[in-house]
Amino acid sequence: FASLYRMEDLTVYLADLQETVLAPWPEGGRSPERIDGTIAGRAFRRGEPVAGADGLWWFPIVDSGDRIGAVSLRFASDPSDVDQDQARTLVTLVGLLLTSGRLRCDSIVRAGRRQEVTLAAETRWSVLPPRSVAGSGVVISGHLEPAYEIAGDTFDYGLNADYLDLGVFDAMGHGLHASQLANMAVMSYRHSRRSGRDLVQIYQDMDEAILSQFGEGVFVTAHLARLELATGVLSVVNAGHPRSLLIRGGTAHPLDFGAATPAGLALLPAEAGQVRLEPGDSILVVSDGVTEARAAGGDLFGVERLGDLAVRALASGETVQETVRRLLRSVLEHRGVDLEDDATVVMLSWRPDDPVSKETGGGFSALRPLLPGGPQREIFPAVLDGVVT
Repeated sequence: FASLYRMEDLTVYLADLQETVLAPWPEGGRSPERIDGTIAGRAFRRGEPVAGADGLWWFPIVDSGDRIGAVSLRFASDPSDVDQDQARTLVTLVGLLLTSGRLRCDSIVRAGRRQEVTLAAETRWSVLPPRSVAGSGVVISGHLEPAYEIAGDTFDYGLNADYLDLGVFDAMGHGLHASQLANMAVMSYRHSRRSGRDLVQIYQDMDEAILSQFGEGVFVTAHLARLELATGVLSVVNAGHPRSLLIRGGTAHPLDFGAATPAGLALLPAEAGQVRLEPGDSILVVSDGVTEARAAGGDLFGVERLGDLAVRALASGETVQETVRRLLRSVLEHRGVDLEDDATVVMLSWRPDDPVSKETGGGFSALRPLLPGGPQREIFPAVLDGVVT
């Protein structure tokens, strides 16, 4: 890197499952950096490069909205705008290679773990899509706790040219059985969604799949949504899940889309409700483990507190990804001890006038400066040798 772009002392840091620490990868030599209260964490939280007082620069690793970690580096001399642009491009490439590499390289996965995960949690994270995605005028981000023991809570999405599909699920029970039940819900959801079915048909297929495979009395609550990206029309089937919150103009209020019974019970016919979003609107979907988290004194976290915290975070300029992280940190702090139930926070923000933002981060479009030729040709084998192997 130094010989090609006047950079030196480059180190990759990966965010842990709870997004509390940035851990150096490969391990050894450097100490982890906390995400809260450090220069490194500021770059990760804001999605922007930050210069430290010691001459060390921190660049966030973001792949199409998914926050992966950060890169620290030094420039051989005071960096120009061109130097910084080249650094962003190289960090984008590192992010793409890490995204691909962690599918087959266990050391990348281990770097993001501060403790052992349960078998149920291993199953959960293996099926989960990237926790965030941004593009086409929409940003979506989600997070799960307890990260190392998560079982029945999960979410899934599909971002296409014309619409976004989102499903948030909470399977009954705990442990491995709940994780397997959640997997069935997600696989049924993906299969029906990719087969072109509408929301009601997706729900009906999921209901039948759970009943046939797990028997009577077993269920999954689900919040199924489809957003038309051009118009902002949001359609929802809510199957026994907590109502979502609409965040608009500094306020948050619950949306009522009608009720269907949890998938697997088939007691009530499902109907899709609709709401038309306005540019800048956000939809917040959580599991009951969030609103029902109880402090030591008996105080519930509650819907009002949830909405207030979300409104304040967005109003202060926090990204959707950072807002979601902060909300779940607040739940954990409110609880004070281990969670009694899985907790999920997912936020969708519709921004048709801002199709590309800092929340999008990297992606293949960011690699265009590398493609024409010159010394850039040499960077691909250099990064491949240093990152993938």
